[in-house]
Amino acid sequence: MNLYFDLDGTILDSRTAAVLATQQTFEELFGVHIDDLDVIDKMGTPIEVSFGQFGGGIATHDRLPEALQTFRAIYAELAPLHVTCFPGIPQALQCLRSRGAKFAVVTSKKTAVAVRELGQLGLDGFFETVIGSDRALAYKPNPAPLLLAQGELGRCAVEYMIGDADVDIMMGLAVGMPTIGVTWGSHEGNRLIEAGASAVFDSVEKLEKFLLLRFDDDTLTN
Repeated sequence: MNLYFDLDGTILDSRTAAVLATQQTFEELFGVHIDDLDVIDKMGTPIEVSFGQFGGGIATHDRLPEALQTFRAIYAELAPLHVTCFPGIPQALQCLRSRGAKFAVVTSKKTAVAVRELGQLGLDGFFETVIGSDRALAYKPNPAPLLLAQGELGRCAVEYMIGDADVDIMMGLAVGMPTIGVTWGSHEGNRLIEAGASAVFDSVEKLEKFLLLRFDDDTLTN
């Protein structure tokens, strides 16, 4: 079994850091307040895209690089205080790996940032590869990041793309992969179902139980 995980909102709880860094960036550079819910709504979409949509597009093309640089500097300061691992994730990964599952991360973050945060939280050893927005030719929901991860992890009879945002689900569907939505991150269950999720879970425990049952499917196809 190969499992492809989104990072923020699925493995890591980075919502507070992302919201605060976004708000501080737009207030500092443009004098505009971005509502919490607007930031959460865009989570899963790379900031290279979402920042051009906030505040009526106030971060115009010529100001976007400055906004991205400012955000990343503020986020780096906030992350050690506000980025944590969702409860139950390490235990679930350990259990699934003991059964032979392999894992990859497919994230809209830059690869180096994702690897650093996984390492700081002691999770880096679980993942065979990390595909950040800088490693693929296109952003989610384009299938390019997931196809790259598949190429590095290797194909398997039983595979799932797991994420908390509609772009994760759409990316999985674009490569014909079953998708699982999780609701402890950014988007609600109905939105994930509308995006095409094969299943949606509201707890790590339910996700783990579902995946453990799928090992029988893996055995039958090998």
